[in-house]
Amino acid sequence: MTRISPPPPADARAFLASTRLLGGLEDAALDEVLSHLEWFVVPGGQTVCRQGDEGDCLYLVYSGRLAVVREAENGKSLLLGEVGRGDSVGEIAVLTGKRRSASVRALRDVVLARLPQAATHLLLGKHPSALLTITRSLASWLDPAGRPEKSRSCLAVAVAPAAGPVPDLVGGLVSALSALGPTLRLSAAEIDGQFGAGTSHCADGSVEHGRITSWINEQETRYSFLVYEADAGPSAWTRRCLRQADRVLVVAPADSEPSLGALAAELALLAADQGEQLEELVLLHRDSSRRPRGTARWLDLRPFIRH
Repeated sequence: MTRISPPPPADARAFLASTRLLGGLEDAALDEVLSHLEWFVVPGGQTVCRQGDEGDCLYLVYSGRLAVVREAENGKSLLLGEVGRGDSVGEIAVLTGKRRSASVRALRDVVLARLPQAATHLLLGKHPSALLTITRSLASWLDPAGRPEKSRSCLAVAVAPAAGPVPDLVGGLVSALSALGPTLRLSAAEIDGQFGAGTSHCADGSVEHGRITSWINEQETRYSFLVYEADAGPSAWTRRCLRQADRVLVVAPADSEPSLGALAAELALLAADQGEQLEELVLLHRDSSRRPRGTARWLDLRPFIRH
């Protein structure tokens, strides 16, 4: 989690007014909240807070998505729900003074506004109406019908090291998905075209990272599907593609020597961060007249969920 500069005041104020938690407050109260907010960017896969931590703040989601997870004693996790732009997490711990009852993890690169506990108590003291808004927000979590639906709309395509050219699978995938809903293809070149040369490979926590994160998450509200085209090899853009994705398609020619090269380390790190396996294997067979074979050698490389 890296601290960043806040958005322009007008944008930040409009954001607060759109949140479920604070949307009912008067302008003076919103301005007071703004004066206490701290802004952070969190790379996808990283933990925002852990079950059992002190409830020293609450978070408002400016962009991206978070998973709220209850950790059981047997080591298993229960997904309580997902939250996105305009939602908040951490209210219960802040109000009760108890430790956090769940862990929160970034599903995408996320921009968060942090409101410290002391500032929250000050706000409630001056503006009691905010307490009713918070209570309604908490009630929505107790009602399963009120929880945000799980979103599964982002795919990343990563090409394994292999001899010979690989056909434009991304173009075909985008074309097919477009029949189901608006689909956006995102590559390093597309990001560089939007924000300037080299921006797609910017460092995590940089100003450029925050700008890209907000823009990409805005596209998720406009498109049914986002298809990320990773670089040919390991890079900052490839890592960003992998952690933004709900599913990773690992593509390779079936008749090449099975190897994921440096991509294997990236996928292992992704699985460790996300706490679940996300990869599917896509093998391309050049000769459609022959029965596919040799798949088992590829499946030995990783525990793919599907091929």
